[in-house]
Amino acid sequence: MCIRDRKRGCNKTIYQWGKSPYEGGSYNDRTRVNMKLLKDIIYKTGILDVVGPTNLGISEVCFDSRKCREGSLFVAVKGIQSDGHAFLDDVVEKGVVAVVCEQFPSKKSEGVTYVRVSDSAKALAQIASINYEFHSKKIKIT
Repeated sequence: MCIRDRKRGCNKTIYQWGKSPYEGGSYNDRTRVNMKLLKDIIYKTGILDVVGPTNLGISEVCFDSRKCREGSLFVAVKGIQSDGHAFLDDVVEKGVVAVVCEQFPSKKSEGVTYVRVSDSAKALAQIASINYEFHSKKIKIT
C-alpha cells in the first residue's frame, strides 16, 4: 500500500491491489481510492465522546445501513420511520470502521471507533461538507 499526502495532509491517495468497485471488479488492476482520515472528517461535528482511534482511513460515508461496505463511516440518524441506531450491529458485521451516533450501543465491537454527538443529522451535514471539500463555499452567485 502506497500512501501519498495531498493538500493539508488530510487527503490520502492509497493504491490497493484487488477488486475495484470503480473499475468493474478486475482483480489484477491497481486502483486509486481517495481516503480521508476519520479525525479530519469529524472535527466539526460537536463531538461529545469518542471510543477508539480516530487515525483511520474512511473510504465512504453512509447513513443507509444497506449501502455500508468495508472501510466506511456509518452515521446513525433518527428518522421518522426508522432509527439508524437500531442497525448498528448490522453495519458492524458489514465491516464499517467507525460509527457516529447519538447514543453508544450497549455492546461495542472491537475494531470499530464510536463517536457520540448531540445531533447526528447535523453531524451528517458537517461530515458531508468536509468529505466533499466544502463545495458550497466555492459557489459564487452574481
